[in-house]
Amino acid sequence: MADDSAVFGRYPSSGRRPEALNVSRNVNAPLQLLRGAGAGVAGTPGDIEAILRAIANFSFGLGGVKVSPEAVLPTSERIERMIPGRDESPAGQLFSGLGALAGGVKGSKWLVQPSSLRRELHNLSADVMRPFTPVPVTIEAVSPKLGQKGTSAFREGLTERLIGKEGAYPIKEMGRHETSRYPGQGVFKSPSTGILETNPMISFEVPGISDISRHRTFLKDLTSAGSALEQEGMGAVRFLPSITNNIKDASAMLIKPKGRDLSPEEVIKLSTMLGENMVLSHNPRLGGVTVVPFGAVKQGEVPSEFLAARQAAKDVLGNEAKIHYGTSDYNRDRIYGYQTPEGYKATDIKGEKYLLPKAQPTPEEVASVRDRLKYLERKMFPESVEGIPGQVQSAPVGGIQPWSRGKEYPTDVIGRESQGRTMWQPVNYATEEYGELFPKIREADEARKKMLEDWQRWMPSQVR
Repeated sequence: MADDSAVFGRYPSSGRRPEALNVSRNVNAPLQLLRGAGAGVAGTPGDIEAILRAIANFSFGLGGVKVSPEAVLPTSERIERMIPGRDESPAGQLFSGLGALAGGVKGSKWLVQPSSLRRELHNLSADVMRPFTPVPVTIEAVSPKLGQKGTSAFREGLTERLIGKEGAYPIKEMGRHETSRYPGQGVFKSPSTGILETNPMISFEVPGISDISRHRTFLKDLTSAGSALEQEGMGAVRFLPSITNNIKDASAMLIKPKGRDLSPEEVIKLSTMLGENMVLSHNPRLGGVTVVPFGAVKQGEVPSEFLAARQAAKDVLGNEAKIHYGTSDYNRDRIYGYQTPEGYKATDIKGEKYLLPKAQPTPEEVASVRDRLKYLERKMFPESVEGIPGQVQSAPVGGIQPWSRGKEYPTDVIGRESQGRTMWQPVNYATEEYGELFPKIREADEARKKMLEDWQRWMPSQVR
């Protein structure tokens, strides 16, 4: 065929390079690469901001914030259009895009340096993450009227009996959302005694709460739990890790060891060192403690509390210490209500006190179990007689017995003859449990202590 019509897939342009893609004729490739790279470097913060704004708006239906889709910071596309020598051809745009991609990689390396850009990203990342990050409500079952006389094992048992999965008050929902639970170490300075209490705690993670201060259903559930458990205070501190991880942007910090979770003993040590001057809350899901000043934090200023907490982390954890800075907004991410005759009150950002939503009446079953636990505690840990600490006469099971004296009640170590030698055996008279025989009395006494702790931990579960 002599004409240029298409035949079997051959087109008039076949065999010839399109003019638009003829680089040598139409495009200054180095110039376009350089333009794109410059735009990519300078526009990286704006590009990330635009992405974060899009995610924030997407999360709006899940409780997020509605923000303008237009980035405040200049994007690489906007900057590229401002640089002289722009080539509108496909090849020109191709080289400019490749340059922008390389520039974006480079720009991300120094992204966290300029303070204004860094803070913008820090704040936006918090807004994006907030609706997807649950609120950890730290709740104890030990109260001024329950658990003060008992041992740590007894407190563990009563905590499980009251707020455990099968407890009388399991707190399966808060704010109309199903909770997740994480056992942790409570640290609370009692306003009535001034003593730092270190009791078992459960962190109830509540999803779907974007702004704590505006969620009245959640706040009502918070005060109801506090009232039912006779708590002096109820609180929650949500930690949102920062994309910049810079102390100058932060309003909260998370302390944890590298590669593992904080132990209860380490939580107590940190709280003993820091609890007088700041809020410290164990977050067992994150494996560390969240630290925030008592008041609001002004962005750009480094709180002295953070410097003290950083030093304490080094003192307790040494080279294992790992610190991440982030956000805990005074209104949206934090709440602390303290008990008053009128109900639970909190303090706003201006220092004004206000009343939280009134608590629901305590369920009769919860009140009954709580009162029976108090009775059990009085029987298991009675007051001293004759002014001698630890010397008591009491027998929760049966009457007064010769062995029902002292803090070891109702356990003891007895000697038994075995094959011509004296062996030692731990015993629990209340349960009639006899342990194995030991050649050394010290070994038998260690087994007795374990037997006693198990009994004290088990007894609250029998309360009905």
